[in-house]
Amino acid sequence: MKTKTKEILEEVKALLLNGRLQSGEKLTEEELASRFNVSRTPIREILKSLEQEGLIETRRKRGIFFRRFTQKEVEEVFDVRSVLEGFAAKLAATRIKKRDIEQLGRYSRRYMEEQKKGNRRKAEFVDRLFHEKILEISGNTYLSKIVKKVRMINTSFYLHHDYPPEDPTPYSHERIVEVLKAGVPEECERVVQGHIQWPKEEILKSMKKSEDTNKEKRRGVRKKKDEKIKF
Repeated sequence: MKTKTKEILEEVKALLLNGRLQSGEKLTEEELASRFNVSRTPIREILKSLEQEGLIETRRKRGIFFRRFTQKEVEEVFDVRSVLEGFAAKLAATRIKKRDIEQLGRYSRRYMEEQKKGNRRKAEFVDRLFHEKILEISGNTYLSKIVKKVRMINTSFYLHHDYPPEDPTPYSHERIVEVLKAGVPEECERVVQGHIQWPKEEILKSMKKSEDTNKEKRRGVRKKKDEKIKF
């Protein structure tokens, strides 16, 4: 993939991650080519790459859409991410330096500041920086590449479903910084896994609530149709 195409690919991914393109929203080659001022050839290559990564789906005669993930898929992605990032934290605990602790501390504080201000997208951006820093400290580049792909899908869950702020969890960013500073690998692994698993149930609840609401709407529509038929 050419450098320019790679750059556009990252920008298209960013459209999903910053919430400007919503889950289930239709994409077209023409719109993307126009947005990025390129021909449709690199756009086709980009869409093929996104489909292989599981971020979009092509529906015959209907177009291209960002995928709507099932509850089972959400659960599986969280589980995989928690195992991988827990392992990254375990590695990081044996390599972390004072300057790394300080940087993670700054990310932790900024994250909470953005949460308190209600800047959800900014908070998610800082959260990504926090976790990518731990991956960097782990020193395992292959692990980092795999996690970033998984996290990209995971991040879309946060943007499209409600979940509470971080405060109630015992696995906060601040707690992660504390255990990394203590340098106990197994505890670092446990806390990071808990941090990632904690919002899973909240997002699954949000998905179920949305699903139940849609069912109620469909029932309401059917009821109105039945009433019209009677008259």
